[in-house]
Amino acid sequence: MIIGLSVVSGIGIIVVGKGIGVYNTIVTGKNDYDGQLADLGAHYQRRADLYMNLSEVVKKNVAFEKDTFIGIAKARAGIKTEAPNKGNMIAKLGAMDSMISGLKIQIEAYPELKSNEQFNKLMSEIEVTENFVTEQRDELNNIAQDFNTYIGLFPTNVYANIFKTKQLVYFKPKDDAEDKGIIKL
Repeated sequence: MIIGLSVVSGIGIIVVGKGIGVYNTIVTGKNDYDGQLADLGAHYQRRADLYMNLSEVVKKNVAFEKDTFIGIAKARAGIKTEAPNKGNMIAKLGAMDSMISGLKIQIEAYPELKSNEQFNKLMSEIEVTENFVTEQRDELNNIAQDFNTYIGLFPTNVYANIFKTKQLVYFKPKDDAEDKGIIKL
């Protein structure tokens, strides 16, 4: 009788111990998933902020270059097309000097005035950010897959059912256009 009671007690301790281990692993898995989901949300926010800020910088740079070069072209055209008149010529040259000195000031504030380089930087930042967001989504799905596999295997599935554990959801974008940030320049 004592041996039977000892065997039943031993089995009970093993079952309870296994249950505690499964429960702790389930809690850890859910916390890992929730943490990764929060990280992914933060990266989506970073992406949205980054795209908005970078596109504004590029837009302003392109507008500045356009205005600067149109102003210089108009000043040059005005000098070439008008009849030689010293007063008028001096005024036009002064306008061109003013435009060029404004350009020099802007060069100090904006060391690189090549909008194509800004576009290249924007594209590079987009590529890096998109790759990082993709890695984060993949990691979230890997965590969900590992967790779902764990709670689906015997004997863990018995404990998972006792603890009313549900499978974690995989990240699937609803629509490609919703998932990707669209930058309008």
